[in-house]
Amino acid sequence: MIIQAKKVKLKGMAPLIVLAESFSSNDNEAILCCPVCGFNYVHIGAVEVRQGKTMAVSAGDRTEVLGNDRPWNKGSQITINLWCENYHGFSYTLKFHKGNTTLALVAGDAPFPNKSLWRS
Repeated sequence: MIIQAKKVKLKGMAPLIVLAESFSSNDNEAILCCPVCGFNYVHIGAVEVRQGKTMAVSAGDRTEVLGNDRPWNKGSQITINLWCENYHGFSYTLKFHKGNTTLALVAGDAPFPNKSLWRS
């Protein structure tokens, strides 16, 4: 089934978030669509959480915690890597630093990932 996507844009920028109407019984949910093509079949790949000198990466059915000699970045960072079934890869990164939280999108063509988060 094709779902009509709605794009959330910031001034002068490409769509940051593409959402479709949800057929869920929960009115607080929306379906995340690919920001490249608008397709609603999106899968979660690896999830990275960076805090200080530690990074945790969850992919497949496992989580690894990695250390570093110096901080990965200032503040906290969460990156969710995603891909759609039209072979587009993209990620959303939330960063928190000095009271501000930012959301960034990186999108483009990507090879079909070999690891996704476990799903039911």
